Amino acid sequence: MPRSTDTRQLTRETAERLVAAGQDAQALTVDAIYTEIRQGSRSTINDELKRWKLDQQRTDGLSTDLPPEAAQAMRELWHSAVTQAEQLFETRRAALLEATEAAQRQQAQAEQSLASAHSQLTQLQGERQQLHEQLAAQTQALLAQTTRGQTLEDSLHALQAEAQAQREQAQQQLDAQRQAHEQRLAELRQAQAEQETAWRADMARAAERLEAVQRHVMLQVAEAREAQKRAEQQASQHASRSERLGTELEALRLAHATQSAQLTHTQQVLLQAQAEQQRLGLELQQSREQLSAAQDDAVHPLRQRAQRRAERKAQTPAAAPPSSANKHKKSSPKAAS
Repeated sequence: MPRSTDTRQLTRETAERLVAAGQDAQALTVDAIYTEIRQGSRSTINDELKRWKLDQQRTDGLSTDLPPEAAQAMRELWHSAVTQAEQLFETRRAALLEATEAAQRQQAQAEQSLASAHSQLTQLQGERQQLHEQLAAQTQALLAQTTRGQTLEDSLHALQAEAQAQREQAQQQLDAQRQAHEQRLAELRQAQAEQETAWRADMARAAERLEAVQRHVMLQVAEAREAQKRAEQQASQHASRSERLGTELEALRLAHATQSAQLTHTQQVLLQAQAEQQRLGLELQQSREQLSAAQDDAVHPLRQRAQRRAERKAQTPAAAPPSSANKHKKSSPKAAS
């Protein structure tokens, strides 16, 4: 977007160029200037054009009393002074605007800081109030705990006295139980001695019984050895018999295998004979069918001929029998011959 200073400068330059081209300075219009520069707003062009025309009127009023060269130099000097003044004004105006914006930003920051400080102050005041309330509550709780501690201390003294009494009572009960246990232990020791005497007597009787059992076992072992010898002899006999039976069984197996092979061969031959018989039966059946077909083929034409003859005889009327003269005439040539 073009700046207003550029638009104003272009407006003045264009107006001077048009005047130099021969147009009247007071007859220049905003549309004519806008048509030339093609930028800026018409209001800016109008303001600057009015100022330029006013300057032209002033310089024209002064130039009537001065030579043309001096008047032209004065116009240029005036134009340069106005241009510099406008540039200085725009520069200072921009600086003032920047300073104003910076001051506004600083003011906004200060206001934000002040608002933040107020917020923090309010928060601190609330926290202070909460701390006061917490301190009061803790003070009350401390007083309650102190009272409760005193109560607990009194209860502790009472419990200690009660515990001392219970310890004394427990000690008395323990002494009574210890005496009862010692008496019971003496009784148990006496009973154990009696049981040990009885156990030793039982052990002696058990040893005697064990010796008797050992003798009986030795006798049974001897008998078992004799029985084992007899069993070994019988096993040897059975082994020899088993070997003989195994040899016979092997021979029987060989004979059975031979017979099985022969039987298999016989079955194969029988199957082949049955297959051959079936094949011959099929060939015989085929031959019979072919013979029957041939007979049908040979008899069928004869039957058709006989049927046609019978049909012709049935359709033709019966002829008169020939006379004797005719028979004689027919037979004479035969006789002559």
